[in-house]
Amino acid sequence: MERIKRIVTTCCLLAATQFGLPGPVAQAAPRAPVFAAAVVLEGTININTASAEQLAMLPGIGPTTAERILRYRARHPFKKAIHLMRVKGIGRKKFAKVKPYVRVEGETTLRPATGGAPEAAGAGGAASFVSDPRH
Repeated sequence: MERIKRIVTTCCLLAATQFGLPGPVAQAAPRAPVFAAAVVLEGTININTASAEQLAMLPGIGPTTAERILRYRARHPFKKAIHLMRVKGIGRKKFAKVKPYVRVEGETTLRPATGGAPEAAGAGGAASFVSDPRH
């Protein structure tokens, strides 16, 4: 009987470790609330000349999507900003987020806004923090 208990305990510990669950020995640390500050941008980005790092500054665009934009652009330079939706991973919702910052001609001037006040950058007084829904 003692051997069966040890086998079951060992299996439980292995499963808990593999799935990231706290085992019977480990106690889960209390979670602190998670807040994500909204980055306010100003300026525009030329999607025909921007680097992957510059493209990744756009809301909802990460390194993978930025690389997809570069690969697409190498074969088909953008004639209109809306053509960005031809890139895998950019649909109507994501395009609506980036549209105010995107152009196909001119200089890239996109950068984080200075001044700090979200109202000044057009956020309309909305809170710039998102609470973690798990709490």
